[in-house]
Amino acid sequence: MKIDVKVSEMLDGQFMEKCFACGEKVIIAPHVLLRKISRGLGLDMNCVERAVFLKGAVPERYARNLMTFSAEEQRQLFFSKVAMVGIGGLGGHLLESLARAGVGHITACD
Repeated sequence: MKIDVKVSEMLDGQFMEKCFACGEKVIIAPHVLLRKISRGLGLDMNCVERAVFLKGAVPERYARNLMTFSAEEQRQLFFSKVAMVGIGGLGGHLLESLARAGVGHITACD
């Protein structure tokens, strides 16, 4: 059985819905559940979060970003890749901002 299918089955019925001030309702996957699945299957959290996004939900740790980004924009950030050259004074701050925003794959070079 593919691991994505197994993770997806473990996520079924475990989501919660959160309403934001703008009126948008978003399906959220609780962080505790994702950690439990990650540890139980011996997977990196990135694999579990990918399954959550593929099911149309958002991992709870990205919920704070939903005041700035829509759920679809957060999904696009998660599946995006960034290469950054120069991580000195300004670059280091930008790198941290990209990571906190939820960019899924970052390659940094100094």
